[in-house]
This record gives sequence, C-alpha cells and structure tokens, in this order.
Amino acid sequence: MLGPNTAKAMPRPRLRPQLWARRWFWSSLWSSFALAYLVLGLVSPLAAQRSEDPKRDASARALFQEGLSLAEHEDWQGAEDRFRRALTLRASPVIAYNLASALVERGKLIEASEVLRRVENDDKVEPGMKLSAAKLQAELAGRIARIAVTVRDKQAADRVVLDGSGLLDAQLGVEIPIDPGTHRLSLERAGRALDAQTLEVRAGGSEQVTLIAPRAPSPHAVASATQDPSAPTVVLDPEATRQSDERSSAAPLTTRWWFWTGVAVVAVGGAVWAALAASSGGAAKTQPAYKGDFAPASLTLQVKP
Repeated sequence: MLGPNTAKAMPRPRLRPQLWARRWFWSSLWSSFALAYLVLGLVSPLAAQRSEDPKRDASARALFQEGLSLAEHEDWQGAEDRFRRALTLRASPVIAYNLASALVERGKLIEASEVLRRVENDDKVEPGMKLSAAKLQAELAGRIARIAVTVRDKQAADRVVLDGSGLLDAQLGVEIPIDPGTHRLSLERAGRALDAQTLEVRAGGSEQVTLIAPRAPSPHAVASATQDPSAPTVVLDPEATRQSDERSSAAPLTTRWWFWTGVAVVAVGGAVWAALAASSGGAAKTQPAYKGDFAPASLTLQVKP
C-alpha cells in the first residue's frame, strides 16, 4: 500500500529522433542536390546557346558602325535611327551611350537623360562608362526646362495635350521637365480644341501656362440659337433697356411723333374749313335780296350792288 506522501513512478516516454538525425533525410537531401546540379548543368548551356544569336549580333554591330559614321558627318537624325535599331537587337551600354549623345544633339534632352540613367543604374556596366554617363547627365541637368500647366473650368473628360501626347492629372499644376524649344499645348473636349497655345521655352527656363475652358452658354443664348441658328445671338442688357426707357419718357413733347401727326391733322382740317367758309361767304354777297308780301299781292325786287 502506498501512503499519501508516496510518489507514484510514471513510465518514461520514448523520445523520437529529430528529422535531421534520420538517415533517409540526408540521403534524400543529397539526392536532391545532385539532381538540381544535373538539371542546371544541362539547362544552363542550352539557355546560353539560345541567348547568343550570331546573326542578330552581326546586325547590331553593322547598325552601330553605320550610326558612328552618320554621327561623324553630323547626321544626327540618321545616327539616332541606327543606334536605336542596334540597341533593340543588343542591349549594350556603349550603344545606349551613343544613342543618348545623338538625342542630345537633336534636342531630345528628356529621353537622353532617361537612357543615361539606365546606364548609370546597371551594375554590369564598367566604371569608366558609368563615369562618362554621369558627366553627360550633369550637363543635361542645367539645360532641361520646366513647365507648369494650370486648367480653369476643366471637366472630367477634357484632355490636356502637349505636342500630341496627353498629360495626366498628376502632371497638372506642378512643374514637369520639358525639352527647350517650341511646343504646342491645347485643351481638348470630344476631339475639339477649346484653348490652344504655342510656347517657346528656353534652355533651363521655367514657364507658367493657363488653359481656360469656355463656360456653358446661358439659356437665352441657347433659345436664340435654337430658333434661328444662322442669326447672331443678341443679348439684351436689362440695365441698358431700362435707361433707354427712362430717356424716352423724359424727352420733350416736340420730339414725339404723335405730336407732329396731330399738328398736321389740325392744319389740314383748318385749311379745309377755311376754304369752305370762303366759298360760302362769296355766294351770299352775289345773291340778290328779295323783299315783299302777299297782301296786297306785290313783289319788290331790290338788287344790292
């Protein structure tokens, strides 16, 4: 019998070995490594073989040499075209740098700066090439201009177009980089230009431009255009109309049309009456007077001269 203070012996649990202590774990791990090494050893040469295209590299090299020849003759448009084609065929920092140089000569400073930025941020580019790109980038920083575009009464569907490309709302009201030179800026609604301006931006300069959208016409103008679209819209000023009425009411009596009409009627009437009176008076003077009575039957004729 065990007393109340006697501890009861419990059986010890069996500890399972850890996963890393098992033999099959290490066998499987080494097998996986071997399989991965074998797969990579077979795939890597195939991938390298695919990335190398002698015909493409030859085309890129020929285009690059042609671009250098055009640049020596200062044909910067042709040089830009050849360098751009060569860079499409082969991603080379040397081609990219020469493309940026051609873009600078053509005044495309914004695109040239972005090309140089990619060269600077590429870890595989040699330090000497990075240094050349950084120097050219520093020269461009002082030549790139800035422009801030503000739009009044802009609707949601309106587009702000700069040199044929639309600006986003995030680009409005703040300064954005722009190439120096002549630019065309417009505010368009449903394909129709509401406001347009031609800008001349100097190198390193800053411009503030405001585009204004016309407001909706008044109901009176809309009604007038609906009744007769060909007739010009006449907008009456209530204040001007009121002042005109006041001037008309304060005018003298002799300036009223009806006054002179009445005078003319009275004059004509007086003339007619006078003529009738004159004709009546003449007849009385020439008519002889007759005197006499009938008892006794006698008649006396008296003629007055």
